[in-house]
Order: sequence, then C-alpha cells, then structure tokens
Amino acid sequence: MKYIIISGSSDIGSAIIDDLIRKGHDIIYTYNSRKVARFKKLLCFKLDISSRKNIQEFTKNKELNNWDNLIVLPGTQNPIGLFNETSGEDWIKSVDINFTNQMYLIREMIPKKSSKKNK
Repeated sequence: MKYIIISGSSDIGSAIIDDLIRKGHDIIYTYNSRKVARFKKLLCFKLDISSRKNIQEFTKNKELNNWDNLIVLPGTQNPIGLFNETSGEDWIKSVDINFTNQMYLIREMIPKKSSKKNK
C-alpha cells in the first residue's frame, strides 16, 4: 500500500513511518523545516501547511498519484494565552493550520486517490 504522511517529520509522523517501513509499505512524507535523516531512502517533499499556494504546488506532484492512505498530522498549539489577550490574526493562523488548510489539502488530494475497489 502507498501511504502519504503529511508532517512525517514530526515525532508522531516519524513513529508511524518507522512502523510502516517494518511492514513494507511505500511511503511519501512531508516536512516543513527539515527532513528526517534516517528516512533518506524515502521520497519526501517540503510542505508549509500554512500556505494554500504551497499546498497547490505540492499536490501537483505526480508521485502523489494512486495513494491508498493519507495521514494528516500537522498542527500548532498557538496562540497560547487568554483568548481576549491574544492576537486575532494568530487565531486565524491557528484555525488555518489546524483545520481549514488541512481540509483544503485533503480536498486537493482526493482526486489522486487510488481507485482500487478491494479496500
């Protein structure tokens, strides 16, 4: 099976990838700041989930076609503080990273999903 792990460079993403490697699956992962050194044999792409333009560019990669499982892991805990004492712009960024842009990414990836019927 072909897995695409969004934010595979995170601790949780790396643990999932380790397990999938042991099981012999094909894996593509994304990173935002740095690749994972131990995954140098895996195909990876830089993806800034906060940017819809970057999401559009990412989803044009033909290597992403025919995926079986899409695991979406990015997120932020920011802004930290009392709601009325934190920036409204920071809340907008948080909602975009933690929800809106993830849904946008999934919507863009659905047409690339494998059409196998036996899943």
